[in-house]
Amino acid sequence: MAIAIFHVGDRDELEALIARRELLSDFKIVLALPDAAEGTTARGHLLRPRFVIYSEGDLRNASSILGKMVQGAKSAAARPATGHEKVKRKVWEKSSSAAVPCR
Repeated sequence: MAIAIFHVGDRDELEALIARRELLSDFKIVLALPDAAEGTTARGHLLRPRFVIYSEGDLRNASSILGKMVQGAKSAAARPATGHEKVKRKVWEKSSSAAVPCR
């Protein structure tokens, strides 16, 4: 699974991401929001992020979380695929023969 990191500059950028959230369903998301306002946080959670941090906050936490996510992805890649993962991979290959996933 791929990891996407978004540093959202303002509410308009957040809304643009939310409008395209179905394209992000296969990503583990780290989301840096512009402020900690309740409305901004609630809208940000529509993206189903694994981790949320705020621009005015301490970004060292995001670095630590990202390191753990990358390590987890490496561990998962080293394990043999389960039946479910094999089926999902075959569906991806059949449905997107011309598409190249971002990694």
